Amino acid sequence: MSGLVNVGEIPYPNWLRRETVLGTAEWDCRGESALDVSIRLLDHLRRADELLGVGPWTVNAPHGNLPVDPEGGELLTHVERAVFRDDDGVDHPSAGYSIQLSKDGEGGFHSILASVGSSEPGRVLPSNYVTFTLGAPRRDGRRVAINSEYAAMAFSAMIRVWAPDSAALRNKEALAIANREERGDFPPLVGQWAWVSERVGVIASTDVGISTVRGDGGTYVYADDELDAAAAVRNMRTTFETNSMLELPFKAPMW
Repeated sequence: MSGLVNVGEIPYPNWLRRETVLGTAEWDCRGESALDVSIRLLDHLRRADELLGVGPWTVNAPHGNLPVDPEGGELLTHVERAVFRDDDGVDHPSAGYSIQLSKDGEGGFHSILASVGSSEPGRVLPSNYVTFTLGAPRRDGRRVAINSEYAAMAFSAMIRVWAPDSAALRNKEALAIANREERGDFPPLVGQWAWVSERVGVIASTDVGISTVRGDGGTYVYADDELDAAAAVRNMRTTFETNSMLELPFKAPMW
């Protein structure tokens, strides 16, 4: 659990008292082959399995979800089929692959969307991203609250697998507030929890209610549980700006 906040201090933070929370990771211009993507994706699914327990994974397909055995050699085929295609149906591996998988187990629910492997520069957003929806565990068939240890393990798994430049974990309210902001040129993601790579910078000072822990090649950033969603987003953004962490590394697009 290196680099993570002491999750035992507040096992059920107020912002996690929901059935789902949302994780996002972003980076620009890192081309990877379908094989590379499938290896990372398998690693992510294995880490998720440690939380979710027994249950099948499904992959989103044009005509509905299909069962997939990540250990059965099928994952690479699904990634290859998920290559970016233009309007004429021509494959463009340089633009990456987009694949979505989900699993609902006794230990919780995961839906992972990976749009990755692009060597092309992003325009509005970084060209590579992973998002996940984290659903609460079940007890006697009913969903219970998400706890901080479960959320922390899911969040760190995404960071360790994909090595992004920026990542955030937030509830729907914080996500909506962050999305209403003027993003500018690829600023670090913000939410109740965030992480930023050393490639972006190092945090020397923080705003009110914001704490940091170094780990996993960057810095984990946490908003105090007493902050509401708006204050968490605002104070975390101010922390990044104060430390001159204004944008992620990116390649200027050719218009």
